[in-house]
Amino acid sequence: MKALFELGSDDVEQYGNKAATLGEICQIRGINVPRGFALSPTDTEDMLMLPSPVVYRWAVRSSGISEDGAASFAGQHLTVLNVPKERVWDAVTRVRKSARASRGYAQAVGAKAEKGIGVIVQEMVEASLAGVLFTHNPNHSGDGILEYVRGVGEGLVGGTKK
Repeated sequence: MKALFELGSDDVEQYGNKAATLGEICQIRGINVPRGFALSPTDTEDMLMLPSPVVYRWAVRSSGISEDGAASFAGQHLTVLNVPKERVWDAVTRVRKSARASRGYAQAVGAKAEKGIGVIVQEMVEASLAGVLFTHNPNHSGDGILEYVRGVGEGLVGGTKK
């Protein structure tokens, strides 16, 4: 287990690209990232130490070791939101299991299946807007694209965009 602000590019192989990138963003002055930590695929429940003060809800997200390589695994792994403290490890287990379910997708797109999956656990925040910024439009060549929705963004990443 490693605090997000301690992560950097050297941690991709152990914690995944998303966790390492969040770690680098945490170190940029003026950008607020919700507190949290990353678990490697081999970290166990007894290593889990939720920081104080008590946070009432958590977001538990995937950070694939192979993600964002030759193919994107966006939307293939589970994210669990509004997790109470006593259910965090259960959510971590569910996110890890979702990596196994993505093996068929990896095979279909000619990518390597996940060897393991890092997991990010962050304080849940109340969001009025959430979005995704692509610096390059994934559907065709050209300029980037920004999509956003009201709330925490479940509709956007889940494809229902409300």
